[in-house]
Amino acid sequence: MATKTSQKWLALMLSVMLVACGGGSSSDESDPVTPEPVPEPEHLVPQLQGVHFELHSGRTKADFSNCLASEADVPLEQLSYGHLMYGATPATAANNNAESSTTLRVLDTAARCTSLALVDADGTQTPLAVPHSRLLHLSAAKVNAAYVLTQNIWAAESLGWRASSFVYDDAGLAFTGYAGINAQYEQAFRLDAAAVQAISAQDDGWMAAAPALYHLPPAGWPVATDYLVAGARGRAPADAGALPVLADGSGLNAVLYAPHHLLHGADGKYYFIDGGQIRVAENTGAGAARHYAGMSYALFAYDWAVTTLALPHAANALNMPFLALAADAQGNIHALEITTATAADFVWHRLAEGTQLPFNFGHQAAAFAATPHIAASFAIIDGDMLLALHPINGNTSLYRIAAATGKATKLTGDTPSDDARDFLAKPATYMLPPVQHVHYGVDGHLYLLLEQGIIIARNFTWPQQAP
Repeated sequence: MATKTSQKWLALMLSVMLVACGGGSSSDESDPVTPEPVPEPEHLVPQLQGVHFELHSGRTKADFSNCLASEADVPLEQLSYGHLMYGATPATAANNNAESSTTLRVLDTAARCTSLALVDADGTQTPLAVPHSRLLHLSAAKVNAAYVLTQNIWAAESLGWRASSFVYDDAGLAFTGYAGINAQYEQAFRLDAAAVQAISAQDDGWMAAAPALYHLPPAGWPVATDYLVAGARGRAPADAGALPVLADGSGLNAVLYAPHHLLHGADGKYYFIDGGQIRVAENTGAGAARHYAGMSYALFAYDWAVTTLALPHAANALNMPFLALAADAQGNIHALEITTATAADFVWHRLAEGTQLPFNFGHQAAAFAATPHIAASFAIIDGDMLLALHPINGNTSLYRIAAATGKATKLTGDTPSDDARDFLAKPATYMLPPVQHVHYGVDGHLYLLLEQGIIIARNFTWPQQAP
């Protein structure tokens, strides 16, 4: 595997004392004649009874004007992040490259940082002009390792390329990446025509910035290997300012748009969302020399076949129906479809079963009606869905979706806040800052990735009451 980067990063010291899920209490000045009723403690509401949320690492409130990124050997309590995108634990305790099943891996792109520095162990800060997409391996106590994903692949972060999701298991490291993102709608994974045009205008811009899927084998990082396994490298969109148009195919013939939510299914295939569609990549096992125009030598490469699933789905005004994917404990893939532009109606697709479960938020639909773009992430926990949903650049609400009925139960409050400390203190009152990704680990913990921090609910289980 890759060696650690030459730069070691120390975390931002946080002096934040969290009151996590504290209980309510009666007033000290109660009227002796007509006392006010004692409210039920907020952490004992039926939807969250027995669930304790706390800060795992990083910040509860994002500050992109002061990003201090950390790397290996930093204790979790000192850890800080640039901009988190995605997280995962091993698929199973046995399928984890001989590492602890408690290892959490997170993708930090630092993409939104306006000021970014790497902090060494002695406190020395080194400004970083171009943010790197780094894969951090976090144990229960510290960062075990950190990899800059572009150090062994042909991709240019100076062109705005960033990784968007990954899978790390016994089959190796697979990850998706792209450039030309629309910063305003970053979590909706939409490209910007002007950014795409600027990349196209540069010499060989799409050689190092094409939306693509990469794979690095577990045996090592051999030289003269092209780790791009699917994506139209070197092929800019046909017209200046045009956006990529999805095309199925193998290797360089597969055209991707902005791939994200990569998963490795129980069937051995890789699934991801791209341009609002579900796409499947399969390693055909055939490797061959790959030639690029203008190069005097060839690179060895594997071409993975990419197909777009033709699932039944409703037409919607956004023309990007599928928002997110998740795998259950058995490795079966589940998909979330949005069916109306007002983000009121959804469909839960269980790909292995070939079934669809419609659900909506009823009277809560008005909360989403004013926004054209929605960000979503979910996990499957004991059959039910835990869904994090928010308008772009808005606050996140958590929901439980019952697998049997599709009934949606809101788990969080209605009061917006840009600081997760409010939610940690009163989860029945407050919403969360934007949740980037929801992950339920093989370790039994629930992880909520914020933009610069991680919230954890250890040994998460649903309360006894059915939603």
